[in-house]
Amino acid sequence: MNRLTKKIILFAMLLVSLTAFGQVPQKPLFLKSLQLRFDSRVKFAQNRFQQQFVNRPFSPELLKNIRAKADEQLREQGYYFADFSEVSTDIDSALQSVDLTISVKTNGVLRLDSLRIANRDSLPETLLSDVDDALAVYPGKIYTGSLSQSMLRNVTTIFENHGFPLARIQTQSFDFRELPDENEYRLDLSLHISPGDSVRIAYIKFPKQKNDITGYLQRLLRFQPDKLFDAQRVDRYSETLRRQDF
Repeated sequence: MNRLTKKIILFAMLLVSLTAFGQVPQKPLFLKSLQLRFDSRVKFAQNRFQQQFVNRPFSPELLKNIRAKADEQLREQGYYFADFSEVSTDIDSALQSVDLTISVKTNGVLRLDSLRIANRDSLPETLLSDVDDALAVYPGKIYTGSLSQSMLRNVTTIFENHGFPLARIQTQSFDFRELPDENEYRLDLSLHISPGDSVRIAYIKFPKQKNDITGYLQRLLRFQPDKLFDAQRVDRYSETLRRQDF
């Protein structure tokens, strides 16, 4: 074997060794600490939030989940336009750990400025006053998911208590505008209310009993057939029956 052949063989062995070394799986990095820094005062339970993510393998997917969870919490305070793009990491190669800091620009809250019913002319006039009163308390408040659910639930309840258990409410349109001087966004919201068909209760069906006590139960509930559905009355029926010892 001449010297040239030996050099070629040694080079090939070295190349194979380097290639194999490059394929050795690296130990995963773990998130050691997490800090979110906000540019304004917000209610945010840092310790509880950190417990969801620290000591987990650090990856782009984990960072995505952190941003999504933080954004969810901020939305419940009315911050719909938060910016999480400023991220810094401090990596300790010896400990295979990462200290993560996310600087958050909250960019102002979203406040409900006006609220209207788009199809009020098609709704029962007897209910409009109650609906207007129920909605009057919301303009001026910070818009959150909880506020939206409360608003829809209160209006739906009005219809359910007046013979319309199938009532549905949808967003007809919305518009928001920025007020930089006040560090806020203002929301104008329009709702469409679909009452559905009115419903009357023809009869009440009771579970089978050893003895037929349907008449007794109807008298107990003071049930009268063909009355408009009333969610409050139905709740009272249920409560009265729960108190009975069958």
